[in-house]
Amino acid sequence: MIEHEMGNWKDFIEAMLRK
Repeated sequence: MIEHEMGNWKDFIEAMLRK
């Protein structure tokens, strides 16, 4: 996995949790 992708994954999870 690429570090950049991991950052996007974290942002995606945070967005879902906020919803």
